[in-house]
Amino acid sequence: MRRAGVRMRTSAVIVVVAVTFALLALTAVATEPTPAAGTFVATQTVTSVRTADGNTFITTRLTEVITGTYNGTTVGESHLTLHADGSGNLHGEFVCTCTIAGQGSGTLEFKFAGTGSGGTFEGQYRVVGSSGGLEGTHGLGRFRVTGALGTYSGSQHYHP
Repeated sequence: MRRAGVRMRTSAVIVVVAVTFALLALTAVATEPTPAAGTFVATQTVTSVRTADGNTFITTRLTEVITGTYNGTTVGESHLTLHADGSGNLHGEFVCTCTIAGQGSGTLEFKFAGTGSGGTFEGQYRVVGSSGGLEGTHGLGRFRVTGALGTYSGSQHYHP
C-alpha cells in the first residue's frame, strides 16, 4: 500500500514538471512586440442610411487595400453616426487576407472605433482573431483616415 502511494506521488510530480515545461515552451516561442505601420486606401459602399433626432446613421460595406506591416485586402462593415454638430463616431470590423513579412500569410480579424468630423477620423484598432499562417497574431494601434486615404501605427506580435 505504501509503495502505491509513493508511486502515485512520483507520477503526480512527473506530470506537474512535464506540464510546467510544456507551458514554458509555449511562452518561449512568442515574439516580442514589433512596430506595425502602413497605409490603406478605403472604398465604402453605403448599404443603409437612417436618421433620428438630428443624427444620421450610415452603414457601409468596407473594402481596403492595406500596405506596410500588413499587406493585402480587407472586407468588412463600418457604422458611422453623424451628429447635428458635424462630429461623428465610427466603428466596425473587417477581415484582412494578408501577409506579414517574415511571419506568413493568412487572415486577420480587426475591430476599430474612432471619432472625427469633416471627413477625418482617428481611432484605435485591435486584431481580435487570426488564422492560417498568421494564427496567433495579436496587434493594436491607432489609425487616421481622411476621405479614402489612411495610415495606421501600433504594434503586433505572434503568440501561438
